[in-house]
Amino acid sequence: MLQNLFGKVLSALKNWQGALKAYQTANQLDLTDQETIRGLAEVCFNLQDWPGALTNFQKVLTALEEHDTEQRAYVYYKLGCIKQAQGQPKQAINNFEKALQVDPSHRPTLEAMVSLYDQAKDFQQVCHYKRIILDNVFDGEERYKMLVDIGDIWGDGARGKTSTKAIEAYDEALELKPTDHVLLHKMLQVCQAAQQWERMNDTLQRIADLETNPERKSKYFFTMAQIYRDHLQDPERAVDLFNSALDLNPAYLEAFERINKILTAQKDFKQLERAYRKMLHRLTSFQRDEVGTQKKVDVLYSLWHALGLIYRDRLLEKPKAIEAFKFASGLRPNDATEHLILSELYDDAGQLDEAASEYQAILKIDPMQVDPYRRLYDVYLRKNAIDEAWNLAAALTFFGKADDEARTFFESARPKGLPQVKARLDNDSWLRLLFHEDESLYVGKVFEFIAPAALRAKLEQMKAKNEVPVLDARFRQDPATSTVTFARTFGWAVNVLGLPMPQLYVRSDVPGALSYVPVDPYASLAGSTVLQGFSAQELLFIVGKHAAFYRGEHLIRAHFPTVTELTVLFFAGVKLVAPDQPVPPDLLNQVIATAQSLGRFMQPIHVEGLKMAVRKFIQDDNARANIKRWSQTVELTSTRAGFVLSGDLDVAKKIIAAEPQLPGDLTPQEKLKELLVFSVSDSYFRLRKVLGLDIKGA
Repeated sequence: MLQNLFGKVLSALKNWQGALKAYQTANQLDLTDQETIRGLAEVCFNLQDWPGALTNFQKVLTALEEHDTEQRAYVYYKLGCIKQAQGQPKQAINNFEKALQVDPSHRPTLEAMVSLYDQAKDFQQVCHYKRIILDNVFDGEERYKMLVDIGDIWGDGARGKTSTKAIEAYDEALELKPTDHVLLHKMLQVCQAAQQWERMNDTLQRIADLETNPERKSKYFFTMAQIYRDHLQDPERAVDLFNSALDLNPAYLEAFERINKILTAQKDFKQLERAYRKMLHRLTSFQRDEVGTQKKVDVLYSLWHALGLIYRDRLLEKPKAIEAFKFASGLRPNDATEHLILSELYDDAGQLDEAASEYQAILKIDPMQVDPYRRLYDVYLRKNAIDEAWNLAAALTFFGKADDEARTFFESARPKGLPQVKARLDNDSWLRLLFHEDESLYVGKVFEFIAPAALRAKLEQMKAKNEVPVLDARFRQDPATSTVTFARTFGWAVNVLGLPMPQLYVRSDVPGALSYVPVDPYASLAGSTVLQGFSAQELLFIVGKHAAFYRGEHLIRAHFPTVTELTVLFFAGVKLVAPDQPVPPDLLNQVIATAQSLGRFMQPIHVEGLKMAVRKFIQDDNARANIKRWSQTVELTSTRAGFVLSGDLDVAKKIIAAEPQLPGDLTPQEKLKELLVFSVSDSYFRLRKVLGLDIKGA
């Protein structure tokens, strides 16, 4: 008995060799002692002495009573483990099954069966025995892990391949942990594999309910909508869910595309119109400039344009179509398509003023299109706007595209000689009707207040170099009393334009055209080039364009025509009254020197005016010191002035083409395009009425 006890102690200490010797000694002393035989069996098992373990466990088994179920199950379990270790899986299973016959819930045996079938890749049996184990597992965490494991096996395409049983297992696990995000996503996968779309959407809804990030949540609604559309044949519910996705994330444009396709296919255009309105409302409060991968303004444009098409072509609601296209056009004012659509809609609705405005907008984008001129001509005829129609006939004739009626109409009132005017242009007419739209008034005002000082400084420099021009008083002409045609034309033009009359010198013996002479007071010199060979309309254009530079804002450009000179002068003027304002670094030295030179000749009244002009320039967010563009727009304004007086596009084209060009100037073609747009603009029509040049109807 002492050897038996010694074997137990050594076994407890895991001294298996010592325990073996002790038990063997005890067994020799008493071959029938069951406790010793059991000890030998356990020691041999731990020493992986499978024959010894097998023999001794078999002896233990034969000695056990039928009612000793716990021990019998244990011994069969051990015998099964021995056979498994000996590479005899069938005999192992046989013994494990006997253990389970004795005790169906014997956990070690059940786990051994799971392991054995897992090795055999018989995953159906693996799940079967895991389920049996699960029947006696009451700990929530353990049950959850086992259910997830069973679900993972059934849902694995390489193992269980039975998605429906995976769903059952995951369902039970979700009862234990209904908010487990990972498990819910596993459920999604098996539902999709099983094509259980309703269950998949239920799971998506549960995930969405847990999600706090709007953009991620919107993706779940999008997927649910796709399922309703593609698998459950419920497009109405799909539209609702796509809308829910967009409510959460207005940038999810793919969702809106799906709505558009569904409702268009159903021809539910009223619902489609509401969808577009809702989308526009969402984006109105959307704070980012990017919507998905697109600019917000581009998305808004596309939505308004498409909504306009729905109203126009599907719902036949023309007034609403007009409103939608107006919004689209406002977002892309240089898109001729929107203006063309609007012009046609206005025309159909009899809104001829609005139609005319749209045709004019098209011509601003591309003045060389002939069709808008024809349409405008027709609109003005229907309005009985005789002068406007005549100006369109003039443009069509200029292009060589007028029909006989339009050509005859134009020729019947084509200007010849000095026209009869009823008024002079005032300052308001210049600013609102004649100035080019891009001409910066603030830049012009800065130049207006420094021009007298700039000219005096230039004269001082010329004196120092002995370069001051000498004007012979014998050649001075008084336009009011002169018998020289050019002088009378010059005086008439300056008066009609409401400008201060400069001194005029006419020299038929000096070559050259009409030029500005840097003297005080201001003077113009007409050389032989302009004194012969020109028609009255050509002279009017030449003189009108020249005289426009006697506007206070433009005078400086008459004497300092290059962009470089003007830029230095502008910043010098700013520097005089706002010394902290930044100056282009490459011009700093020139600007400082010029400012000092100007300062010597600035009068107090001009300094005060300059301060106000510079302050306005700085405060105006849209004001930019783009002197090159300002110089170009002054040129365009002066071209308009010449055209207002001559009233002839062919004349304008001829004179513009013959003018010398400075660096930075617009090309003759660019000037002519701008003039064409002006010739059919409301501003020009109103100027003609102000001057009394408009053609009255019968």
